[in-house]
Amino acid sequence: MWKDVVNKGLRSVTGYELNKARPATARPAGGGQRAPKKRPQAEPKPAAPEKVQRERPIPGHYDDDAKKIMHAVRPRTMTGWQSRIGRILGG
Repeated sequence: MWKDVVNKGLRSVTGYELNKARPATARPAGGGQRAPKKRPQAEPKPAAPEKVQRERPIPGHYDDDAKKIMHAVRPRTMTGWQSRIGRILGG
């Protein structure tokens, strides 16, 4: 049969062969399920102090109009000065 040919090839190349799967063993009467373990209630962790993110000052060589725009958009973006000046001058 074709299985013999395939197994012969597998044995010669890899040393393995295909076999029919063995039937599963019988499970215990209770279905084999365990009762869930109860974990003790952990105390809630205190809130971490809010981190203050300090940003470097705007470089002095940027023109005054660009500085005004950067100060206006500061709380609404997460980009650095280099990205902001590129967008301001390029736009």
